[in-house]
Amino acid sequence: LKQIFHFSTWDVFRKGNLNRKWMPLIALHTGMRLEEIAQLTVNDIITEQGSGVIYIDINRDGGKSVKTDTALRNIPIHNTLLRLGFMDHVRMSSKKLFDETGNAVSRAFIRYLQELGIKKDGDRGMVFHSFRDTFNNTLAEPSAQVQERLRYALMGHSKEGDTNALNYTKTIKVSDNKTWGVDKLDFVETVGGITHKLVL
Repeated sequence: LKQIFHFSTWDVFRKGNLNRKWMPLIALHTGMRLEEIAQLTVNDIITEQGSGVIYIDINRDGGKSVKTDTALRNIPIHNTLLRLGFMDHVRMSSKKLFDETGNAVSRAFIRYLQELGIKKDGDRGMVFHSFRDTFNNTLAEPSAQVQERLRYALMGHSKEGDTNALNYTKTIKVSDNKTWGVDKLDFVETVGGITHKLVL
């Protein structure tokens, strides 16, 4: 991850492309699927009343596609994304946040990994989806102390036998999802070299 997000090589990958600037960072800090990120709109970025926590509402509005019903969820936006200026990008967008398909970004990312000489994520091939795996695995670490049910819900998964899992993140406060889930992630050392200026 440090090699992928190193400020010198990262600047080459993004090449002034807003999609390539934000999509990997969002995937790492939210666990969202690439297709979910690619179809985000300005209206999907919401501020929770009372707490002021900003979150992403994954929904089917406007014909958007989601993999399963449990994929409909609210994901708090990590402080690192806010620090890097994500809301500036939202404010500069007219409707859709990104104008490139997920497949196009995925292909560009694989080419970038090849240029870096990165081929493996453990015993698997390294691909864009590996960011989602990293999000999940980090929250699954015992030291993170994240409830399994919340981790599943943030990922848009349902644990077998959990009949109450559907839309779990939409039934509790987003601020609680942030405190007990997303805030447990700490990739500062990984993306610390990427400044607000570099991302914009």
